[in-house]
Amino acid sequence: MELRPRDLAQHGACLMTELTHTWVFPDCWRPPIGDPDTPGHEALCVLNRTDEDTQLAVDVFFTDRPPVTVEGLVCGAGRVRHFRLDDPLDMGGLEIPVGTDYGIVVRASAAVSLQYTRVDTRSTALALMTTAGQPVAAPDTPTAT
Repeated sequence: MELRPRDLAQHGACLMTELTHTWVFPDCWRPPIGDPDTPGHEALCVLNRTDEDTQLAVDVFFTDRPPVTVEGLVCGAGRVRHFRLDDPLDMGGLEIPVGTDYGIVVRASAAVSLQYTRVDTRSTALALMTTAGQPVAAPDTPTAT
């Protein structure tokens, strides 16, 4: 996996030919760990129903700094994979600080299913938030009118 600053002017032109499917998750937030036995966390779930491995890149947008791109993520053919957004090992070395507001754009080489989940364990009532990705047209793809 590779972590690099995101050059929005180029918009990852070298990757756009391969990563043709795009989803947006605008409301991400890294919760505090909370209960150490059931730590709070975030995850991006990828379900790949295709016959080929799917390549993914995650563009991370922050409120107070330039975007960063995590490249080299893979979900195997006919598999499901959970990428822990709070785990630098799953995110190419990117460490998102606790309490950080951010959003992500996920680009993939195939039409996979994506789901974002946040688990907040600071209270005994626990909080779980999950949502499916909002698919969008690639920046260079005309949209229907």
